Amino acid sequence: MAIITDDLGGTDASDGDRLDAADLTNTYDAVTLHRKQFSDATERTTASTSFVDSGTEFTLSVPVNSIVTGFFVNSELKNAGGGTFASMTLKINGTNLGVKYLERAILLEGSTGTVTLKDSELSLFATLGASTGFSEHAASGFTPLKILDASTTLTVRIKASGSITTLKNVTVDVLYIKAFKED
Repeated sequence: MAIITDDLGGTDASDGDRLDAADLTNTYDAVTLHRKQFSDATERTTASTSFVDSGTEFTLSVPVNSIVTGFFVNSELKNAGGGTFASMTLKINGTNLGVKYLERAILLEGSTGTVTLKDSELSLFATLGASTGFSEHAASGFTPLKILDASTTLTVRIKASGSITTLKNVTVDVLYIKAFKED
């Protein structure tokens, strides 16, 4: 079965054509806003003062040339042992895409900021000062990304500042569409 519209790479229907359920399903699937949701409740810890892979990794398997329209990332961070800060970032990696990172312009607890894609690694979230408990951080951003690989890896990375950083309850939502029209 096929997509029924030239705008999305299919063939336009003509008068008298019979529209099958499978054709309509494929067409609607191509124009639907999809959401992939990943989550990991495992506690991950590091004392490294450089970003390191936390062990939380997700694989985004969507059609090549899909367009990611936005991200929502949520996690809990704790900075123990007297360090200055704990921080987290999200690395996006694909063979053809290369490496990109999500970054937030203002990243302190309780703040809002614009989420953007960058080629260099900076913090998406940070918690300041030593704490005995976890603080929750969330960010969302509508930053477009064209998917160039059959599978793209999303890796949560963390770092500490002279202390122990602990991360848990990570959730990543990816919003995307499978087909779009070039104007």
